[in-house]
Amino acid sequence: MFYITDSLDLRALEGAQLTMLVTNLEALKELMRNEDIESRVTRSINAKALSDLLGFEIKTGLKPLKKDELKKGDQVLVLIAKLLPDRISAYLLLALM
Repeated sequence: MFYITDSLDLRALEGAQLTMLVTNLEALKELMRNEDIESRVTRSINAKALSDLLGFEIKTGLKPLKKDELKKGDQVLVLIAKLLPDRISAYLLLALM
């Protein structure tokens, strides 16, 4: 599963073996192209900005992402910085190994 979120309690990842990927936007879009994506974005303004950035609709999720939902091989795109008026200033992709 490929999750997108703007809110992640890092304690949810305690004990998980992670790989952090630093990439550009086009490579990120390509990576997400064939993934089963579930939005856990909690704020509508962030969902709109991510939708504009990624080129497809990101809906506002109804519940936060929890540790017991994450499985080996899952990937999580996390918005980790402030949303600026004209762009998202940072994002982080975590892959659970």
